[in-house]
Amino acid sequence: MDDINVSDRLFDSLVFTRNNHKYKSAVTLARLILQNYSPDLKSGANNVIGILFDINILFEKVVYRILRKYEYQHTESSLTFYAQNSKEFWNGKTIRPDILGEYKPLGNEPKRQFIIDTKWKIPKDGYPDDGDLKQMFAYNIHFGAKQSVLLYPKMEGSREVSSPYRESEAVKKEFNNHTCSTFFINLFDKDGHINKNAGDDLMHFLCISSAN
Repeated sequence: MDDINVSDRLFDSLVFTRNNHKYKSAVTLARLILQNYSPDLKSGANNVIGILFDINILFEKVVYRILRKYEYQHTESSLTFYAQNSKEFWNGKTIRPDILGEYKPLGNEPKRQFIIDTKWKIPKDGYPDDGDLKQMFAYNIHFGAKQSVLLYPKMEGSREVSSPYRESEAVKKEFNNHTCSTFFINLFDKDGHINKNAGDDLMHFLCISSAN
């Protein structure tokens, strides 16, 4: 095919019929890319395709990628992060925290697990929802984690809250002292770029550094 000059006039000249209508969405997307259009909140002269994505999933994936680098900094404690690690929960249904962490403390202690669940929202009055607390309780019990963290985006005036769950009758006494905490991560630096060291404070918060 010969190279051609791509312009709005070229796209406006295209005629879509019943035979080629199935290509209209692809052509519209090509116009958006080739003409460097960007969606505007106001109405404009050209139609564009809205590209939607789940910000909660994006937040989770960014946090996971940031945390993975700490595995190489803590090899002696065998620090490992798992994304979307699922276990069967009830009648074929599974339970799946966003991020499961595992590391080996100093000495002969067994490996420890912790749960991180990302939440792209602002907790009301700085405290997590009851449903989120119950979710983390279930994660702790089912995965044998003694520490879980509800991870939110950093905001002005945010403060961390940490508290143990109360004793449960059916849970072994030595496991009863398991906790849930809130933490606020600052994903961006002052220039608006991804903060690659955003996990430093979280690692200290989780006391991973004490395992080395």
